[in-house]
Amino acid sequence: MGLQEKRVVKTFQEEKFPDFKKQIEELTGENTSIEVDWEALTVDGTANFLEAGLEKVYFISLIEGLKTIAIDDMGKEALQEAVTKIIITNTNSVSLAKNAYKFENGALTVDHKPGTNHDAIPDRIKALEELLSQNL
Repeated sequence: MGLQEKRVVKTFQEEKFPDFKKQIEELTGENTSIEVDWEALTVDGTANFLEAGLEKVYFISLIEGLKTIAIDDMGKEALQEAVTKIIITNTNSVSLAKNAYKFENGALTVDHKPGTNHDAIPDRIKALEELLSQNL
């Protein structure tokens, strides 16, 4: 991670992540652990679009996907009971929504490339909704 990317990540962590974290906790409960592998999400040469990638690929898609489950008390309770940890990373360079999410043993993993398909938010929301609907 270069200096430019480090600056983008630091600014994001300080200015935007706290609000995203709060929104996630409102949906999954305050006891949900949120682990973000910032180093894995930051690819050299991505400073110009890194903030958009962090927002759209990871957090907006995740929050909107969780909202589709939490549309009623039953869904919100299911999320709060089942999701104990959320892991956000980029280990497999996944760029397709259908391959970006995994849910096992209470851990929801978002593993997606930060620099691709920024605007495929509807695809990611649908993929997450389908995964969680089948596993909660």
